[in-house]
Amino acid sequence: MTLPLSAEHTSTRSALLAARRSREYPQTSGQLRRGPSFCLLGVAADLAVKRGRATWDGDVLCLGEQRFDFGLPEYSDVILTP
Repeated sequence: MTLPLSAEHTSTRSALLAARRSREYPQTSGQLRRGPSFCLLGVAADLAVKRGRATWDGDVLCLGEQRFDFGLPEYSDVILTP
């Protein structure tokens, strides 16, 4: 069963897909960000940074006091929330 997405989530999903398809985000894997390249969740993280919800410290994502340099499955809702 597929649940309908709210307008905010649809907008966030559209922004994520558009950003990923742009030339602004070359692809990498195994790490959120590696230099100028991002995995898909890294693109979402960078969009969160641009919205002021997180920061980068080099290639490490900072969410409050927590720091991440690879996948964030348990925190993806924080990053993907509009």
